Amino acid sequence: MKVNSYIPSKSRLRKSQAVLEIPNLQLDDAGVYECTAENSRGKNSFRGQLQIYTYPHWIQKLNDTQLDSGSPLQWECKATGKPRPTYRWLKNGAPLLPQSRVDTANGILMIHSVNQSDAGMYQCLAENKYGAIYASAELKILASPPSFELNQVKKTIIVTKDREVLIECQPQGAPKPTISWRKGDKVVRGNKRLRDYCERGVEILQEADVREDQSQCLLATASQLYLDSEKQRSGCDQITLHIE
Repeated sequence: MKVNSYIPSKSRLRKSQAVLEIPNLQLDDAGVYECTAENSRGKNSFRGQLQIYTYPHWIQKLNDTQLDSGSPLQWECKATGKPRPTYRWLKNGAPLLPQSRVDTANGILMIHSVNQSDAGMYQCLAENKYGAIYASAELKILASPPSFELNQVKKTIIVTKDREVLIECQPQGAPKPTISWRKGDKVVRGNKRLRDYCERGVEILQEADVREDQSQCLLATASQLYLDSEKQRSGCDQITLHIE
């Protein structure tokens, strides 16, 4: 019998029930087993503990990842095994050491603000006394200056006086560009008539009541600061409002 549990259903008794055979051992087969012998003169029992050890086995691996420069990264790998596996991280085959931006603990790798120097192949190593397994993934850091080429701002919008107009701006760039608006030489700032907001990733300039003073020339500027080089990159596109 198995103390405080049941003998596995897959087990077999051999040689007049003197031998207990358990095929295909699993971790939950571990425990204390008791063998009892008795005859007309009495009864005696013996207990023995079955301990099962296994090499590590992945239950959660890594996936290749692409991130904008400045974004946080969190990777987690999990493995079963007995004894419980310990984890180590490598980058391009070399040990990854903790830094001010990098934390490694319990199978979790965190980089608080990635930059181009973080790109590469990463390996999570899970090991115990019976073996070691590896999981690998590539980290790519996206970096491109702001561009309106794919999502161009409409060059001309004809609007009616005293009516609302929405101007959408969605430049491409990595890291994600910040947007600013200018009218002539002046920066457009939010007020009762003008509102700058973001909806579904699209920057929108809303003018509640277009004035009749003159046609307006607006300049949308997308800018970003590359964290690895501290160099400012910008792109711009222009739109003219014709008022009827």
